Amino acid sequence: MKKDWFIFPLGLVMKAMGGIPVDRSQRFSLVDRLAESINARSRVTLAITPEGTRRATDRWKTGFYRIALATGIPIQLAVIDYKKRELGIFETFWPTGNEERDLHYIRSRYSKEQARFPENFIEV
Repeated sequence: MKKDWFIFPLGLVMKAMGGIPVDRSQRFSLVDRLAESINARSRVTLAITPEGTRRATDRWKTGFYRIALATGIPIQLAVIDYKKRELGIFETFWPTGNEERDLHYIRSRYSKEQARFPENFIEV
């Protein structure tokens, strides 16, 4: 989570739950750091929004994919479907190592009808 959330008193709660503060201004491999942290634990839950922004973008960030490969954990595809007013995990995906093919498949599982701002959704 963004490092700004790790201030007193919320920071204590976040760290107790296993939260990892992320400082995006620092130039280091966040993927490597997260993979190390995940591999050191017996149980972990990690939520990442791969579009990585609140505005329209033509590509997703790939850190979630590289973390899954580095740790050997699956990617659970989840959605907040604004049209149906539903949310949940709908599929567990094991990355194959073929990043281009895997990301194309993952992106194909989402549609602009689910998006809060459909005009910002880029079809595969």
